[in-house]
Amino acid sequence: GRAWIAIHNRDIAAEIIGINIGYYKVLAFIVSSMVTAMAGSLYSYYTNVASIDEYSFMLTIYYLAMIIVGGMGSILGSLMGAFLITILPFTFLYIFDFFEVSG
Repeated sequence: GRAWIAIHNRDIAAEIIGINIGYYKVLAFIVSSMVTAMAGSLYSYYTNVASIDEYSFMLTIYYLAMIIVGGMGSILGSLMGAFLITILPFTFLYIFDFFEVSG
Protein backbone atom coordinates (compact mmCIF):
# COMPACT_ATOMS: atom_id res chain seq x y z
CA GLY A 1 0.00 0.00 0.00
CA ARG A 2 2.72 2.48 0.92
CA ALA A 3 4.67 1.73 -2.24
CA TRP A 4 1.62 2.42 -4.40
CA ILE A 5 0.93 5.66 -2.55
CA ALA A 6 4.56 6.71 -2.99
CA ILE A 7 4.42 5.89 -6.71
CA HIS A 8 1.13 7.77 -7.04
CA ASN A 9 2.48 10.89 -5.35
CA ARG A 10 6.02 11.02 -6.81
CA ASP A 11 7.19 8.12 -8.91
CA ILE A 12 10.71 9.50 -9.35
CA ALA A 13 11.12 9.93 -5.58
CA ALA A 14 9.75 6.42 -5.02
CA GLU A 15 12.32 5.04 -7.44
CA ILE A 16 15.12 6.92 -5.69
CA ILE A 17 14.24 5.37 -2.30
CA GLY A 18 14.37 1.90 -3.83
CA ILE A 19 10.82 1.01 -4.83
CA ASN A 20 10.64 -1.08 -7.99
CA ILE A 21 8.16 1.05 -9.96
CA GLY A 22 7.78 -1.36 -12.86
CA TYR A 23 6.89 -4.25 -10.57
CA TYR A 24 4.21 -2.31 -8.71
CA LYS A 25 2.69 -0.84 -11.88
CA VAL A 26 2.44 -4.29 -13.45
CA LEU A 27 0.99 -5.65 -10.20
CA ALA A 28 -1.63 -2.86 -10.15
CA PHE A 29 -2.52 -3.68 -13.76
CA ILE A 30 -2.88 -7.37 -12.93
CA VAL A 31 -5.08 -6.69 -9.89
CA SER A 32 -7.34 -4.28 -11.79
CA SER A 33 -7.59 -6.75 -14.69
CA MET A 34 -8.61 -9.51 -12.28
CA VAL A 35 -11.32 -7.34 -10.74
CA THR A 36 -12.59 -6.38 -14.20
CA ALA A 37 -12.62 -10.01 -15.33
CA MET A 38 -14.55 -11.07 -12.22
CA ALA A 39 -17.08 -8.26 -12.77
CA GLY A 40 -17.51 -9.28 -16.40
CA SER A 41 -18.00 -12.93 -15.54
CA LEU A 42 -20.56 -12.07 -12.85
CA TYR A 43 -22.38 -9.81 -15.32
CA SER A 44 -22.51 -12.56 -17.95
CA TYR A 45 -23.71 -15.02 -15.32
CA TYR A 46 -26.42 -12.57 -14.21
CA THR A 47 -27.64 -11.88 -17.76
CA ASN A 48 -27.12 -15.48 -18.97
CA VAL A 49 -25.42 -14.10 -22.09
CA ALA A 50 -21.75 -14.02 -22.98
CA SER A 51 -21.59 -12.33 -26.37
CA ILE A 52 -19.51 -9.54 -27.81
CA ASP A 53 -22.69 -7.98 -29.19
CA GLU A 54 -23.76 -7.11 -25.64
CA TYR A 55 -21.02 -4.49 -25.31
CA SER A 56 -21.15 -1.53 -27.66
CA PHE A 57 -18.99 1.55 -27.99
CA MET A 58 -21.76 3.67 -26.47
CA LEU A 59 -21.79 1.45 -23.38
CA THR A 60 -18.07 2.14 -22.98
CA ILE A 61 -18.71 5.88 -23.26
CA TYR A 62 -21.54 5.53 -20.74
CA TYR A 63 -19.23 3.84 -18.20
CA LEU A 64 -16.47 6.39 -18.77
CA ALA A 65 -18.96 9.22 -18.24
CA MET A 66 -19.94 7.69 -14.90
CA ILE A 67 -16.34 7.69 -13.74
CA ILE A 68 -15.48 11.15 -15.09
CA VAL A 69 -18.61 12.84 -13.67
CA GLY A 70 -17.95 11.41 -10.21
CA GLY A 71 -14.23 11.98 -10.30
CA MET A 72 -11.49 9.49 -10.99
CA GLY A 73 -9.81 9.99 -7.62
CA SER A 74 -12.36 8.35 -5.35
CA ILE A 75 -14.62 5.33 -5.33
CA LEU A 76 -17.47 7.24 -3.68
CA GLY A 77 -17.31 9.87 -6.41
CA SER A 78 -17.47 7.19 -9.09
CA LEU A 79 -20.51 5.66 -7.40
CA MET A 80 -22.18 9.08 -7.26
CA GLY A 81 -21.33 9.61 -10.93
CA ALA A 82 -22.89 6.24 -11.78
CA PHE A 83 -25.98 7.19 -9.82
CA LEU A 84 -26.29 10.56 -11.56
CA ILE A 85 -25.68 9.22 -15.06
CA THR A 86 -28.19 6.41 -14.50
CA ILE A 87 -30.93 8.48 -12.86
CA LEU A 88 -30.59 11.68 -14.92
CA PRO A 89 -32.15 10.38 -18.19
CA PHE A 90 -35.20 9.07 -16.33
CA THR A 91 -35.54 12.35 -14.46
CA PHE A 92 -35.41 14.35 -17.69
CA LEU A 93 -37.99 12.06 -19.30
CA TYR A 94 -40.32 12.56 -16.35
CA ILE A 95 -39.87 16.35 -16.35
CA PHE A 96 -40.34 16.68 -20.12
CA ASP A 97 -43.42 14.44 -20.07
CA PHE A 98 -44.87 16.50 -17.22
CA PHE A 99 -44.39 19.80 -19.06
CA GLU A 100 -45.63 18.37 -22.34
CA VAL A 101 -48.86 17.17 -20.76
CA SER A 102 -49.42 20.31 -18.69
CA GLY A 103 -48.43 22.76 -21.45
